Amino acid sequence: MTEKRSENSSGIRDYAFKTDFDYFLSNNHHLKFGALIIHHHYQPKGYSVSDATNQAIESSQEFKNVEFAFYWEDDFQITNKLSTNFGTRFGGVLDANTDSYFNIEPRVSLDFQLSKSTAIHSAYSRTNQYMHLLSNTGLGLPTDLWVPVTQHTPAVQADQYALGVTGNIPHKSILISVETYRKYLRNIITYKDGATFLSVDDAENIDWEENVSSGKGWSYGTEFLVSKNEGRLQGLISYTLSWAINQFADINQGKRFYASTDRRHAISMAGSYKLSPKVNVSVNWIFNAGNPLNVPQGFYHGNFATGADIKGVWGDTVTYEIRTRGTDLVPYAGSTNSFKAESYHRLDMAVQFHKKKKKYERFWEFGLFNAYNRKNPFYYYLERENDFSTNSQRMVLRKKSFLPILPSITYNLKF
Repeated sequence: MTEKRSENSSGIRDYAFKTDFDYFLSNNHHLKFGALIIHHHYQPKGYSVSDATNQAIESSQEFKNVEFAFYWEDDFQITNKLSTNFGTRFGGVLDANTDSYFNIEPRVSLDFQLSKSTAIHSAYSRTNQYMHLLSNTGLGLPTDLWVPVTQHTPAVQADQYALGVTGNIPHKSILISVETYRKYLRNIITYKDGATFLSVDDAENIDWEENVSSGKGWSYGTEFLVSKNEGRLQGLISYTLSWAINQFADINQGKRFYASTDRRHAISMAGSYKLSPKVNVSVNWIFNAGNPLNVPQGFYHGNFATGADIKGVWGDTVTYEIRTRGTDLVPYAGSTNSFKAESYHRLDMAVQFHKKKKKYERFWEFGLFNAYNRKNPFYYYLERENDFSTNSQRMVLRKKSFLPILPSITYNLKF
């Protein structure tokens, strides 16, 4: 048997030029305008395979295009209580090999001061993204690939609406805000079921567009924030309740399903306390609910002449085992993204020592990342095990974790 070695690579290289201008008509009227040009060079798939004789097969896919944009923005304080910001962005992509694309992106926001301590703000914006991010949503090491817009995969377009209320407690230096949003997405793409163009089995140039499906998405939620920015004790507490839903005609039988970016609950708490003018202590804790993943719900060993024997389905934990006899295990997919990953949370702590000299300032910081050594899942994978007591095999879902508790020391000089 000839030993073979294969390598996959993917990348994107950009060259950008951006310019912005500001023009003040008055203290209450401010204009902004500018332009942007980006040259994109994509290599979504680079593949090489070689054997013991160093005979190599190489293959790559490359795409180039130019993204451009012109914008203007008007920031106007109409009255003491009402201000507005509105503008338009005209942008698109120029491609010598395929069609070019152009879009107009309006945006507007209004802020109304109900009282000295309370304000209401609302906003609408339309945006277009002229490149696509392809992410695997199942098992294995997370992989993100950037690919260009084409005739079959046009730019991702989003309409977003937001409405919020902000209140201040002046004598306590406390800010409270609540904001809700709705976002509607078109032309999003994802891999078709079982598809990937980083397979080590095919060195030929397979058109990546044949492996993706185009659809639409919705995301909505509400954000709550309480912060204190003055005094010896400062900090914030934020909580977000959100949903992210996708729909593709040829995935999950055309039914809606939760996107891999869906994280129902997100909490962030940060605080700092000045023990003295020279010593400051800070802590930061974050929590994110587990995201949905596309994981087989079960396995069966099929004798297709007499029918398949389904042995079980996954439970809510990663230790549930599915036993089956024989060597050929066939996955039972179930509905898309039906598995919920474990929640992610960690605590970071730090102590800062500050000393001011005549010509410079010195900062020492001693930190602790992931202070209680939480083993957060980075990715999941399936492993086959033998059970000799029952003369059977089982598939066990396992997780891989990185970044345990880590101490750090930082030294800074400020002149």
